This record gives sequence, C-alpha cells and structure tokens, in this order.
Amino acid sequence: MTPLATRPETTNHVDPSPHKQRHPAMQTPRASRPQPRLHKSCTECRRRKQRCLPAPVGPQCANCSKRWPKVSCIYEATPTEIATARLQSQLQHHPTVHSVYIFSKETPATPTSRTPLKTAHNASKEHRTGSPQPIGGILTAINCLNGCAVENTARNAELMYFFLNYVGPHLVSIDGDSDNLPPVFRQIMLPWMLQSPIFPNIAVLMASVTESLELGKRPSNATEPLAIKAKVLALINRVLGSDHDPTDVLRSVIHLVIIEWFWGDDASMWAHLRGLTSLVHARGGVLRLSDPLFAAVLTLADYAIACCFEADLSIQTAKSAPLAPPPPSTYDNLLASPLSPHPQPFTALQDLLTLPPASTLTLDAIRALTLLITTPSPSPTKITTAAAALHTTLSSSSALPTAITEAALLSNTIHLAALAYTRAIATRRPLSRVKAVDDMDAVLARNIQAVSPQRWKLMPGVYLWVTLVAVAQEADGAGGSSHDGGGKGLGERDMRTKYLRRRMASAAQAVGQEEFGLAIGYLRAFWGVQRWLARGDGGSG
Repeated sequence: MTPLATRPETTNHVDPSPHKQRHPAMQTPRASRPQPRLHKSCTECRRRKQRCLPAPVGPQCANCSKRWPKVSCIYEATPTEIATARLQSQLQHHPTVHSVYIFSKETPATPTSRTPLKTAHNASKEHRTGSPQPIGGILTAINCLNGCAVENTARNAELMYFFLNYVGPHLVSIDGDSDNLPPVFRQIMLPWMLQSPIFPNIAVLMASVTESLELGKRPSNATEPLAIKAKVLALINRVLGSDHDPTDVLRSVIHLVIIEWFWGDDASMWAHLRGLTSLVHARGGVLRLSDPLFAAVLTLADYAIACCFEADLSIQTAKSAPLAPPPPSTYDNLLASPLSPHPQPFTALQDLLTLPPASTLTLDAIRALTLLITTPSPSPTKITTAAAALHTTLSSSSALPTAITEAALLSNTIHLAALAYTRAIATRRPLSRVKAVDDMDAVLARNIQAVSPQRWKLMPGVYLWVTLVAVAQEADGAGGSSHDGGGKGLGERDMRTKYLRRRMASAAQAVGQEEFGLAIGYLRAFWGVQRWLARGDGGSG
C-alpha cells in the first residue's frame, strides 16, 4: 500500500457526496486562508461534537448538566490544538507515513517491528479497489479503513477513530489511557479486531452506540446504531453460511453481547447470549475452543454477566464444563483482592496501596469472610454470625470524615461496599435486596465515580470487588432484566447501572490483561458467594 504522503496531489481524492460535504473538518484542506472562528463550546461538547448551549445561570452548559457520570464543563484550548499536539506525538517515528500500522503478535511493540494492516486480510476486501482516499485533517493520519472490512466513508473513519482512542481503551483499562494499552490487547487482541472480516463493523457499532448513550439517547431508538446493527447481523448470518473460521464468528457475537450489556437493551443481550451459547455447545464447549485466550475472555464475560444479574452461568453449563485455569502462584501485590487468598494481608500492603489503616483492616476482614464461603466452610450459621458481628462493627464506625478528600472518599467507598456485603451475608439475602443505608446504590455509585480512575488503577483487585458489590445492588433480583422503562431517553438509574457495568467489566479486564486466571478466580469467588446467598434467600427486604 502506497503511503498517502508519497502520492501526488490530485483533485479526485475527496468524495463530493452530500454526506461528506456535511463534514468540512474531514475534507482535504484547501489552500485558501482559513477563516477565523470564535470557539464558544466547552471542551466536553467539542469532544462529543455537540452544539454547546451555555446555561444562563449555573456552572454547566445544558448538555453537561444531563451527563452521567458527571463531567467538568470548562472552556479552554481548541480541539484542533489538542489534536495537533497528539498527532505529532503519534507520528514522531513516521512523520511522512499516513496509513495505519499495527504491532505483530510475534514481535515486541517497537517502531521497527510493525506490519502493514492491509497485507493481513486481502481475502476480505474484494469489494474495494485502489488505495485509501485521504479524508483531510487529523483523520488523514489514522485512516485505516482501506485495510479493514468496513465501508470506507468519512463517518466510519470518525467512528473507528473514536473506537481506537476511546471505546477500546476503556474496555480493557480502568482509566482508558490509549497511550498505555495492555500488551495482550495491543499485540494480540487489537490486531485480530482490525483484521477480522466482521469485527471492524462491530467496532463502528460500538462507537456509534457509545456516542448515542453519552448524548442521553437510548441506542435502541437511535437511527444510526440500528442501521449499523442490521448490517452487522446480516454479515454474521452470511459468514455463518460460509466456510469461514467459526471462532471468528464467536468472537464477534460475544462483542454483540457486550454492546447490549454495556449500552443497549438487556432483552437483546440475553437473546445474543443464548445464540452464542448454542454456537459454543455445538463446538463441544468452552474447553474445546482452539484459541485459549478467547476461551479465557469468554469465561470472564460469562462470570461477569452472571455476577451482574445475580444469575446462573449461561455459556458454562453441564454441556460445557466451567473453565478453571489455575491461579498464578505469584502475582503483583497491586492485584490483591478481598475475593481471594494472598500471601500478605492488606495491612502489610497499606503503604503500597496508600490506604488508611481502617480500610486495610476492613479488607482483611472481608477476605476472611469470603473464604469462609468459597472454601470448605463451617455451618451457615457460623458464617452469618461472623458477618453480623463484622457488620455491627462497621456500622458503629464513622463512614465519612469531615474533610472530603479523594482519600476520604476512597475509604468511605470501601466502607459502604463492606456494609452492603456483610449485611447480605448476615441476612443471607441477595445484594440487590439489602440496603445498608438509604439510597445505598446511588451513594455507592457516586462515590465510585468521585474517586479518579487513575487512583482506582493502582488497586484493580479492590476496585473489582467494590464495583461487583455496586453493580449487584442495581440488579432487580436474580437474573433480573433492565429497569429502563421505555421511552426515547435514559433515566438517571439506567445511566448509573450501565456506567457501573462498564466500570466492573473494565476492572475485570484490567486484572485479566495481567493474569486471566486470577481475574476469573475473583469473579468465580464473588459468583460463588452470590449462589450461596441465593440458596438461603430469606425473602425480600
């Protein structure tokens, strides 16, 4: 593929269709002097490409005042200045090459070990001819559509850029840092995503659905996501009838499940999950899959969804034995969680995790209580008695200091999660049916969002446990469905629930990208506690 920078200038590179004329920022820059423009939009509205409507009173514009989670509404540097600086950083090794390259899975991620994306799947692009057309602006530098099995349009390029720089990074990391992606994702998972004949369309769908949700729209009622989803489903059905690798279809369908789980409709998610389960069982179950990494991802998602809805496993049943990878003998202390034993107690990791003594003592007590349930345990009465005593101790202590700092909010969040967890075990009721304090689910969600992702990133194991408790509090009973209630918009609780689902899954992926066996072990332990609670459910209340 000839790099765009070496091609002679011509006049037929820009598609003059009405669709592209509506995106002047994406067209090839003209030689004429640009007109000065007065920027009056806040940074968040610029990032989302929304029309900013400054409020006559109050610190936030009309759009930012409706967002969940809450964002800062500020007016500062223009997007062009920010994007130009980032582009220069991305292209510092190859300043004249304007086509996208990816890291090969066999070689380390260095500038000298890159493989052109175009050569990776020639079989999937018979419908396209010629070299990629420049779109203009920053998108010229990231135009990878000619190497992907997706229609080469300006809108798709915009959505693909959004996926690569925002949606994808937030799927596998807690803070969504696109410049420091986990090696497993960057070197193995992302190359497959871009080279697959199916997944680039799913990536575009993920970006469109995310944009709709962040605008406060219900994706199931938004025109663009519905149109892209119809194309994706038609493509999957077409591939199923061919001799294409069925594992690629399974990888794509699990991402449809994730789309509906994070951003869409629960009924559609369960429908996709049933279809995926049938496909997996037809191939002999999870353990018979040829790709061990995908088997681990599939198992991780199965446990995460079951924990979210306080339900049984879907993919791993009697026909498909649960995958039980051995937990690593040693792992980073930062990955420690109260859901699994660890060589050192949290009190010994206090300085490393920068937690106050009270929080480390709470986490050690939660770990001991969890192990009573997940290992060969004493009588249920002994477990509930221990949980009741711990809950009484936690209830008698002050939850929130007078000074509201991030450290205090972090300590308070762990405290609230422990209150809900111990109350559920003491009464042997599902987490969705107990509220340790008034509006427990909303308070816990606000606290999780108030602590910066960068702070949570330093303790992904603890963060996973906290978000598991929070997302279970939002469930409508065992195996319950969404409580979105219809309508074109999303209510506050709907947005909060979907936010917590994404945060819990990103925490599981953050641990899994380091040690998949460890992440699956954490989720299996929490799911085991939920199943123990369900077997002794004492009723609602």
